[in-house]
Amino acid sequence: MASTESPFPWLQRIYFGTMRLIFRAERDCTISHYIGAEIRGSIGEHLKTYVNCGDARDANCDQCPSCRRTACLYNRFFNHGGNHPKPLILRLDPPRVPGKISFSKSEHLLFDLRFIGAAMEDAGHVQNALSHYPLKLGQQGFRFHLEDAIWTGTRETLPLGENVFYDSAPSPSISLLELTCATPCEVRQTHKKYIRAPHDLSFNTLVFRIKERSAQLSKHHCEKNVGAGEQTPPIPQIYMQSLSQIQMLSHQGKWQFANFRNKPAGHIKGGLVGTFIFKGPISAFEDLLIAATHLGLGKDCTNGFGQINMRVFEPKNQ
Repeated sequence: MASTESPFPWLQRIYFGTMRLIFRAERDCTISHYIGAEIRGSIGEHLKTYVNCGDARDANCDQCPSCRRTACLYNRFFNHGGNHPKPLILRLDPPRVPGKISFSKSEHLLFDLRFIGAAMEDAGHVQNALSHYPLKLGQQGFRFHLEDAIWTGTRETLPLGENVFYDSAPSPSISLLELTCATPCEVRQTHKKYIRAPHDLSFNTLVFRIKERSAQLSKHHCEKNVGAGEQTPPIPQIYMQSLSQIQMLSHQGKWQFANFRNKPAGHIKGGLVGTFIFKGPISAFEDLLIAATHLGLGKDCTNGFGQINMRVFEPKNQ
């Protein structure tokens, strides 16, 4: 018997707003370090200046009183620590894998900042901070000036299946999923281990990491009345049976090193890039996959990591 209850109800509560930012290069330049991290770092410095963050607090936000940290834009979006993802996502346009990038004088640099849930209220402050100072990217601090910031304040939701009735059992029909990691995806395999070999990206791991990230974003940034101890509902057992049937057919992926300028020596950053093909009853998890295309996959989405594209299609020969 059909019902309208989704197996992933938290996805329906996620909302966000997107700001398109257009910067212009002051001069010809080449940026050797990963540009997503460079953008994030420069925005962070602007927010520190905007909130009048003193030198003594520069290295460690814990030195600030807790009342100040709670209201601080920098702490909310960029301070390390915590067990849930930050409510800000950097989306590069076009998505860029790590490597040297050259800009000509007056060439545009485009990216989006996506504010999750209640963080939408801070978008105006972030825009003000960015309008006062140029981005400074790369070791030489190449300057990029803000030319336009497009913020409508529109509250967006995930484009999940409309008028979908979730059956007591997911559809058994077989589909193919083409998943493309357009920027590095730093996906956790176990508690402290991250996937380095592309063939280790199982669909099971993919689903549980998307579930984990989307549920945390929903709980911590989009839901005002959720108790601290309230747990995300588990994936129904009948869906777990479908999950076990989905296998990777092939991939053209690799682990890509990302050169972060401000990471200590020996601290290696990177993630999976490329295309992965999975086969099985994909439609049961399509809403989760849609969520990942908007919310990112894995860690460091504030650095431009985790941008994915997907295409679901029917196999030629069932």
